[in-house]
Amino acid sequence: MQRRQPLEYNQALERVAQWCAQSEHCASEVEKRLSNYGLEEHDRAKAIAWLIENRFINDERFATYFVRDKHRFSGWGPQKIRYQLQLKHIRPEIISKAMLELEELPTEDTLRHILESKLRTSHQPDPWKLKASLVRFAVSRGYSYDDILDIVDDLIANRENTD
Repeated sequence: MQRRQPLEYNQALERVAQWCAQSEHCASEVEKRLSNYGLEEHDRAKAIAWLIENRFINDERFATYFVRDKHRFSGWGPQKIRYQLQLKHIRPEIISKAMLELEELPTEDTLRHILESKLRTSHQPDPWKLKASLVRFAVSRGYSYDDILDIVDDLIANRENTD
């Protein structure tokens, strides 16, 4: 496999600015991309500073959109969203502020919806195994055990009443 030639600073900055203009990205994602373009550490730092100064990168804005999008479109819960933001090296105070967005969103409705979808596709006749399967699924989506249990119990009880 042949490696690409590293880009010049101006070329890399132009490409990454265009990329940031198309969708929200955080500083760590941009740094990784600049590194892939072959820029040295001091050039990456200079480029990121320029991008922040010119509002191409804003970690607060990124975190807010990330929380909304992952909850609304992917059905992720608070724990998974927080963890993924930490993996992107977003500062804890920014994460906390962005997580306030979830208070305005219908997290319980989203959890119920994804569990109903999972229940429709499940062919498990044993209610205990079904409950375990639904709980594992919801926990993997980032919801807390306490939030999951009431909804799962309700869904299983409704399923047994309709059968």
